[in-house]
Amino acid sequence: MSESGRSQPLSPADLPLHGRHLIEASAGTGKTYNITRLYLRLLIEKQLSVQQILVMTFTKAATEELRGRIETVLRESHDQWDALVSTDPFFQKLAQNVDKAGALATMHRALLELDEAAIFTIHGFCNRILSQEAFASGLPMDISMEADTSELLLESVRDWLRRINQQADKFDLLEANNWHTPHQILQEFGALLRHDEPLQVVSRESVLAENPDAFQDLVPRKQRLLTLLSAMEAEITAGFIEKTKGQEQARGEAWAALKSWLGDPEEAACPKVARLCVNWTKMRAPLRAHFEPVRTLIENTDEWLDKTERIPALLLLHEGILAIRDGFKRLKKQHMVMDFDDLISHLSQRLNAADGAQLVRIIRNQYPVALVDEFQDTDPHQYAILNQVYPRSAEDQALFMIGDPKQAIYGFRGGDIFAYLQARSEADYQWHMDTNWRSIDEVVTGYNRVFWGAPLTDPATDVFGYDIHYEQIHHTVHAKAAKMPMQDDLSLNGSDRGDGTDDRRCALQFFWLAEIDNPSGKSGKPLTADWQNGLAAWCVAEVERLLANARLGETSLRESDIAILVRSGAEAAIVKNWMQRADLPSVFLSDRSNVYSSPQAEELRWVLQGILECENDTLLVTALSTRLMGGNAERLARYQQADGEALWERTRDRVMQLRELWVKRGCMLMLLELIHHHYLPEPEQHERALTNMLHLAEKLQEASRKYRQPQQLFKWYRDQCLNPDATEEAQLRLESDANLIRIVTMHSSKGLEYPIVFVPFASNYADPARSKSVSKYHDPKDLSLRYQIGADDTAVQCMVNEAHAESVRLLYVAITRASHRCYLGAAPFAKSERSALGMTLGLADVDQWLPALQALAETSEGCIGYSPISSALSNGAPVSPNRGEAPVHMELSASDLRHPIDDSWRLASYSALARQVFTERQDRKNRDEEDRLRVVTDEVPNATAGNDPAVPDLLPLRFRLTKGRQAGNLLHDILERTDFSHPHWDEVIDRPLQRFDQDGWETLKPELVAWLEDCLDTPIPLIGESGSTFTLGQLTHAHTLREAEFYFPLTQVRRPDLISILKQHRQQFAQVSGSLFLPGESRITGMMHGFIDLIFEVEGRYFVCDYKSTHLGDDFSCYGHGALLENIQAHFYDLQYLIYCAALDRYLAARLGPQYNREKHFGGVYYFFLRGMSAANPLPLGIFAQSIEPAFLDALNRVMGELPEEAV
Repeated sequence: MSESGRSQPLSPADLPLHGRHLIEASAGTGKTYNITRLYLRLLIEKQLSVQQILVMTFTKAATEELRGRIETVLRESHDQWDALVSTDPFFQKLAQNVDKAGALATMHRALLELDEAAIFTIHGFCNRILSQEAFASGLPMDISMEADTSELLLESVRDWLRRINQQADKFDLLEANNWHTPHQILQEFGALLRHDEPLQVVSRESVLAENPDAFQDLVPRKQRLLTLLSAMEAEITAGFIEKTKGQEQARGEAWAALKSWLGDPEEAACPKVARLCVNWTKMRAPLRAHFEPVRTLIENTDEWLDKTERIPALLLLHEGILAIRDGFKRLKKQHMVMDFDDLISHLSQRLNAADGAQLVRIIRNQYPVALVDEFQDTDPHQYAILNQVYPRSAEDQALFMIGDPKQAIYGFRGGDIFAYLQARSEADYQWHMDTNWRSIDEVVTGYNRVFWGAPLTDPATDVFGYDIHYEQIHHTVHAKAAKMPMQDDLSLNGSDRGDGTDDRRCALQFFWLAEIDNPSGKSGKPLTADWQNGLAAWCVAEVERLLANARLGETSLRESDIAILVRSGAEAAIVKNWMQRADLPSVFLSDRSNVYSSPQAEELRWVLQGILECENDTLLVTALSTRLMGGNAERLARYQQADGEALWERTRDRVMQLRELWVKRGCMLMLLELIHHHYLPEPEQHERALTNMLHLAEKLQEASRKYRQPQQLFKWYRDQCLNPDATEEAQLRLESDANLIRIVTMHSSKGLEYPIVFVPFASNYADPARSKSVSKYHDPKDLSLRYQIGADDTAVQCMVNEAHAESVRLLYVAITRASHRCYLGAAPFAKSERSALGMTLGLADVDQWLPALQALAETSEGCIGYSPISSALSNGAPVSPNRGEAPVHMELSASDLRHPIDDSWRLASYSALARQVFTERQDRKNRDEEDRLRVVTDEVPNATAGNDPAVPDLLPLRFRLTKGRQAGNLLHDILERTDFSHPHWDEVIDRPLQRFDQDGWETLKPELVAWLEDCLDTPIPLIGESGSTFTLGQLTHAHTLREAEFYFPLTQVRRPDLISILKQHRQQFAQVSGSLFLPGESRITGMMHGFIDLIFEVEGRYFVCDYKSTHLGDDFSCYGHGALLENIQAHFYDLQYLIYCAALDRYLAARLGPQYNREKHFGGVYYFFLRGMSAANPLPLGIFAQSIEPAFLDALNRVMGELPEEAV
């Protein structure tokens, strides 16, 4: 076609493969089908590789879908070439221009290389170019991409506010407008702070220019009104001041104040008391009419004053936004990061710079052809990139811009319809797709009638504005929906009411709610909520009817076949509420709320603070009252009872254990423990609550990589809750994807299709200019994008016009989602004639709704229906038209349990068994000696011969380091993270040291490093190899397994057998620590669980190892074999290492399989008492080494209840 011609129907087999093409793809017209055909032609006819054809769209999901569709077409074309050439007109034309053998070879090569195909999101493309061509693009080589830079933006906002806080007058200006906190600034101006677009601010001059006589006329207008009302003073006194008993003084003061204001030439603002004269609703109508000019004057003056008095604050805010932008850029540069917005803007700037020609040539050579999907969502920066790389009328390049301007609905996200219109004006060719392959013919005819604006035989009306023409869409019997026709009793058997309406349901079905039976507004006027509830109730009743009666083909209609489309989360909540009242399963798929703003986020904040500061009773009680910790009033009350002190301290101990778990194992493990064992989410929304809690746990786990200390992590989390940022990662996740009715925002529904669609609030109107501090609009003169702080008439009018046009496009998107039927709800909302539906139907006022809907139904050839509905359903629970009598509800009761509950299953561990030993000891003082275990309760004396306890600071750190659990955690955490063969102490030691609660911990670091290096260099006797030694420092990270967690089953394990096997093991030692006793149930069934500090491999044999920080004395001689054995037996550490040996035996049998041989592979046990280990010791002090014979492992496994079959 010629460059100046109008758009023509697209034929993918015929359009030229060069130049710029703009292809308008209306909803359901096979856009992806045509993209794949163009891709095929470019491969075969132009002999381009998949690496040379650039395909871009706007989401990752869309790129994956396109990649899959292209692969399918390539594979079908390659495998069925002859059949397609004989039946498909596209392939018939393609075969005329190519050689069959060459075409097949090209497709085969393309399939092999499809993983390398250049199919990207626009951000992915920009990132690839900037990364590959870092020198030409002017980017530093080590810059990194960050999906979320909200923390840097928050820091920049805080920096500016800190400077403003030092200037009281400026801070007061911000506070007066509620802009004085980071959260408020980010909430209202967050998007603007991230943009580099030019920013202007409304001026006092522009406000005065709108109404130059506003102030000059004020004094004479006031004087005229004062003269008029003063002449009526007697009438005002009798009919207003003295009319109501008890109000005389207040009304008299109001009248006096009004006269004073009208007579004061200096005072512009009307006093609050004087306004009572124009706000009394019971004033008689004739008298009230005389006060109407006063009301108008006050309103005009207020509006003018509001605009002018805000100007200093707007100027300050303008200054602040520019400063915050600069600070944000500076911080990103300091941190060497870019975000997604930076990718596009930087590439656009580089390509359009004076020295950008080299980068342009690189991109053209690499990607001579580009296909851009969803082009209507482009923005000026994105189009500037394409405009520079792919010139008009180029023979060697081609640019295909595919989109639908009628679906340009993402202005709030940066999409710019005017960028599309500019591209259209600069295209060499314009095409459109005009056949709908999605919906049945009645649906297509119905929305043609609505958006064509007239019967199809009449001339079209341009309802979309901005020179966006509606091309009439054709239907086809081959549409997907036509293969599964909808069957509905009311579609066939509805009755004519004789008033232009009937009960039949058409493909495009309007339902009109004219009145509210019991309005909730003052003076009996319906509120917006009344109309919404009435429309939503009818929708839900109709959904119930459809689920009971309708079919698609031979299949009953399912819940997931139905979508309810809304404008906002508030509308979704109304529909969701009515769905719940009707017990209909539904899900809101478009919930973009921030998870940090959810009730679960606040609850988790209380819990984290309570765990961190569990010594604070108030914070701990708050945490314990939450559902996450299983809180309830009964348990909290028990703490206040006489015997509650012991319960309270036990509870605090458990919370301290949670804190220790957090410190040692991380936040995620601690939270999973809480969720699994304690969380009691709200029954009404348990799926949503649990989804949110798991989402928050994941975010905390991610953040813990950066904020390693619990206090740091909690501070980060608290900041997220106080200043939630609208990042995609923080949006609420879908709680269920089961067979549910879909509630979706119209914006999110784009690209989707549903058999049945409801748009219940199609006539609701929201003023786009209301409460806007920033005006975003396009200059009518040159269509350039403008951002303005504050509003003047020009900005407001442009913004409103653009918003109205986008709302019509949004309505088009909503209606065209339906393949079989679309319901549109209408009611006389305030200014409903200005709604998208009202403007589409050409309404001038609210009274025209009924005749307009009737006219549509009468002229649509049965494709459009109209039904008046009643609000009676909204007065109670929804009742569908065919429900009949209410069901009888029977009393339900629980069945009696007729068999005993088996509660013997346990999660066992060494710690649990040892804890029972020591607890039992305190309660069994009178038992016989043979049944008691002698436990060493006092450690070896602190000072030994040759040491002076009066000068402990002279002792090495290993002997003076604080005793107890904290020291153990410190040493374990460091060794767990250390590569013994190449230790990087600075990386592994700082975090554990910071957690170590001791003054002056920074000074411990050099001594601690020296101690641990000494331990790594200590010669260790190799079990089973007399005279051979090794050191921990010789073990590479690959030869170790740290903090290995294990589970293995226990089936009816007898405690006497455990005692027997432990006695048998101890009998090999001359030194035996008394008799043994294991309290508790006689049999243990469940799982054995634990963590092994270290498993390592030396010369093909595997060993169990545990670190001990036990203080046995202040001299190395205190850590000989006898002292270690006594400590091990006293604390049942030998039971511990036997359990570990059983776990390692099972692990090796599972991993090595038939090759596992205990004699060859199982090494034994090491317990390293770290305070006693030193390379300088002539003897292996501090090291307990013990072999375990294969026969003993057999006996041990028989006791534990399961013998690995692979073990030899």
